[in-house]
Amino acid sequence: MTSLEIRFHLAAPRGEVFSHLSEPAHLDGLTPAWFRILPREPSPRPLRPGAEIAYRLRWRRLPLAWRSRIVDWQPPAHFTYEQALGPYRRFEHEHVYAEVASGGTLVIDRVRFALPGWLLPRPWWQRRVATDLGRIFEHRALAAGELFGRGPATPWPPRTVRLPA
Repeated sequence: MTSLEIRFHLAAPRGEVFSHLSEPAHLDGLTPAWFRILPREPSPRPLRPGAEIAYRLRWRRLPLAWRSRIVDWQPPAHFTYEQALGPYRRFEHEHVYAEVASGGTLVIDRVRFALPGWLLPRPWWQRRVATDLGRIFEHRALAAGELFGRGPATPWPPRTVRLPA
């Protein structure tokens, strides 16, 4: 599995940040133009463990189907979803929202993924997908910074870190 992590501060209360960033309808506005993600149906309400959300993706002009399943839902502190249907062998995304003593919210995105075995040569694809995911999450951090303002002592622009697999 390949792992990525990105951290950034926002100058807004944790509940407000969680509410906006956890809403599936807001995803497309937080992603770059070369990666589109649109819900195919209204999100189940309330969002909770076991809820599934279907999307239409377009990655570099390639249309893909995606279905995510929420596996952990603890508003406003964190939630985790995994791919239920999609192009990865495995995909997990953990969202963490922590209150910062000096004000605002620390947002942490942790992603772990594995590609299907039919992609050859796999090391090249792993690097390509990891790079694209890093760019998607950096764009998300910048877009969220425009919406909520940058938090205190924010390292800007945010930087994606590859974690040991």
